[in-house]
Amino acid sequence: MTISTVFPPVTLIRSTLERHVLDLYEADGSTLKAYTSWPGYYQLPDGSRTPAVYVTGASMVPSNWAITGIECVIEDVPEIVSPGSVSGVVSIESWNVRFTNYGTKEGTRMPISMLDIQRRIARAFPRDQVTYMARTEVTFEALTARIRGAVLNPPIP
Repeated sequence: MTISTVFPPVTLIRSTLERHVLDLYEADGSTLKAYTSWPGYYQLPDGSRTPAVYVTGASMVPSNWAITGIECVIEDVPEIVSPGSVSGVVSIESWNVRFTNYGTKEGTRMPISMLDIQRRIARAFPRDQVTYMARTEVTFEALTARIRGAVLNPPIP
């Protein structure tokens, strides 16, 4: 049996973002709210909707999914930095999380702003860096968060 020594794992990051930053679930923690209260959603080719939260790695968001509102993309593979300790047992892993505001249809209002997301990230991950990028003529408004965690590396046999 392999025990993960990674903290936080990407599944916990996604769950924390969905529940505490994007506020996608009802108070019971297991029922999704109505899609109209989500910050963003993907419309799939069959017409169904799913929250705009995606973990990229071996695959990207499918090109035939339409995006409305704020999309959250989490990189599956973290950046790893070893602080150069004598034993080399601990390293720091950073997951890049990007929130991109693609906007909504004219006449509709978004349930959450990028400022709200930035403040919620500061509460959920208080030690981690968040960078804001304003919208320009060629780019969308975006936030990039680097969520870090210490990792215990077992000794090499």
